[in-house]
Amino acid sequence: MAPNRTTEWEKATNVATLRTTLSFAIDLVDPVTGTRPWKDVTVSLTDVPADPVTNPSGFRLFFEVETNPVTVAVDGGDHFFDQQISVDHGGLHTGDEPPDPPVKEIRLTPTPAYQFTPGTTLLRGVVSDNPLPSGDGVGDATVSLADVPTENESVEAPTTDGGEYVLRIPVSAERVISDNGDQWLDKAGGSQSSGNGNGPPGNGNGPPGNGNGPNDNGGNDEFDPPTHEVTVSHSDYADSTATIPIRAGRTTRHDVVFD
Repeated sequence: MAPNRTTEWEKATNVATLRTTLSFAIDLVDPVTGTRPWKDVTVSLTDVPADPVTNPSGFRLFFEVETNPVTVAVDGGDHFFDQQISVDHGGLHTGDEPPDPPVKEIRLTPTPAYQFTPGTTLLRGVVSDNPLPSGDGVGDATVSLADVPTENESVEAPTTDGGEYVLRIPVSAERVISDNGDQWLDKAGGSQSSGNGNGPPGNGNGPPGNGNGPNDNGGNDEFDPPTHEVTVSHSDYADSTATIPIRAGRTTRHDVVFD
């Protein structure tokens, strides 16, 4: 039989308690999917060395940041543009009950390399200082659509260093107009184009101009797609504005040459 043994346990000693305070959180949003990107997008501070912690929900958390305010730099990788924003988080709090840390939402901007799903309404092109292929692309220009889907929503995109841009246009079913199998982006509030089949004048569905009475041939009008004002701006050039039709659910090409 094995001899009896006695085990002597050392008493645990509480040396110290480590406590960290959350300074602020960054909420990155992919505007196309509405989700938080996990890969190829990094967040850092330009003012102080600090590495964020990504929690299971995808928020980027910064702890124990003394400098205030700080500049948050987002490296968007291949699919999003880089950007920087200033965050005022109130500085380092040392009290027993620090205030709730701010959460700053950053909506990312897709680059032309972003992989959009089929059926997305896109406006693509190149902004250059002279006609291609001899011209050089103009970077840091802004391409915007005047006829926005909603009052509080802007539709604009920057150009890459090579002058490329992609403008994603949110489209609802009410904003789509069809003609002979082609689908077009309608104007906000309804199109006024003749022969569009959606309303007067000359829609072929009723007076006036229904094509069934004298002095009017509205029912036989050739279809004219609705047009939209697209403006390209850059600090070194005068604004360039064009009015073009835009296909719904497809990609429309629109290149711009600054004068």
